[in-house]
Amino acid sequence: MRKLWKPFCVLCLLCCSLTAHPKVLIDSAIEPFSYAEHEKMYCEGDPGVVTEGFANTAKNPITKKEEAIALAKNEVTAAFDYNEITVYYDGEGQMWMVHFGTVLSNPDMGLDGGDQSVYMDRNGVTKRIVFGE
Repeated sequence: MRKLWKPFCVLCLLCCSLTAHPKVLIDSAIEPFSYAEHEKMYCEGDPGVVTEGFANTAKNPITKKEEAIALAKNEVTAAFDYNEITVYYDGEGQMWMVHFGTVLSNPDMGLDGGDQSVYMDRNGVTKRIVFGE
């Protein structure tokens, strides 16, 4: 009986976690990306690029995507209404990117912008945020 109880609790917690935020899709994979390439695309001073004034300034090492998401949420604009999260990792640069996006139910609406990407090093320190991708 005890062996059945533990898996049941885990399943129950999983169900409760999923129903708490049913509209947010979290991609199950960690996608690769190149932070060096992103640095070339988004320069300090460009519109929508923030390189200072972050919440995550102390070391808080990231070892899995759930930790990356939790830390990145500290940086997301409070009024931003996202419904998709994608996590990226650059193994060479040891950088994480968590992308908060809005998936439209009607893609013909033509809404641009509104997305936010949070870039953090392996220690969980935010290095850059790009708005409106």
